[in-house]
Amino acid sequence: MADELDDRLRDLARDTEPLVVLAGPQAVRARGERRRARRRAAAAGTAAVLALTVGGWQLLPRLEGGGTGTAAPAGSVSALPPEPRPSALQAQLAAALLPDTAMPYGVKWQWTGVTPEKASKYQPPCQADPVAPPDAEAIRTYTAQRTSAVATYRVLAYADPALAAEQTLLLRQLMQVHCGMSQPAGTPPTAPDAPSADGTSGFWGASKSYPGVTAWVECRGRFVAVLLVNAPGDPQTRYEGTGVDKCIALSLHRLAQGSTAADTEGPPTASGGTTFSYSC
Repeated sequence: MADELDDRLRDLARDTEPLVVLAGPQAVRARGERRRARRRAAAAGTAAVLALTVGGWQLLPRLEGGGTGTAAPAGSVSALPPEPRPSALQAQLAAALLPDTAMPYGVKWQWTGVTPEKASKYQPPCQADPVAPPDAEAIRTYTAQRTSAVATYRVLAYADPALAAEQTLLLRQLMQVHCGMSQPAGTPPTAPDAPSADGTSGFWGASKSYPGVTAWVECRGRFVAVLLVNAPGDPQTRYEGTGVDKCIALSLHRLAQGSTAADTEGPPTASGGTTFSYSC
């Protein structure tokens, strides 16, 4: 077969121009092998480029994330951004929130602080928010285990003592309107329109419109504390003699002094009375 092909190629060469020389069958087969080798090399190069491109796409999220992240699977939902970290002031206010044992009738009612998620279920029948938003705020909700009472305690920080005292006075007016809050017959802890020498002012009272609702509000320096207790239908609910006003005063005193419970000396009393034994 090869000899026949060789003879035909020689005859064809003789019939054509003398300058045209056809390659032999071995040369033709060699050129065919080279063409196939070039096609295989081109196909392999294309596959390598594709692999490098895909690898680069997968590596890109890691490079953008500082080298610590991983590429999210296709079709997955991006993770939510992390919650912002509380400021140092917010952490200071949160540490000043009263413990469960400081709530009114703590031993008898057995208060327990609830999580913020559960706290949304316990809305007071009346509420008065400050007119000016504070610079920072901390809040805790408590529920009594042996009665249906619910308490909400808020500590707010303002830019300066003058603004804090102004908001305390406005809170008193708002509570009188929205909650029917009345001042006690006796002398309140301090008069909101006449702050004491250390910048303390505040009030307490009971609601005439919502039986069982009592409130304590105190301002010291640039800090304001608001305690609202709702004990519907409980005849024992009172705003004086529970000791909670003294715990509020002590908490704000520590905040204003920038101290902690361990290094506070000479804790003040809200009404200027004698010392007390209470779990603050």
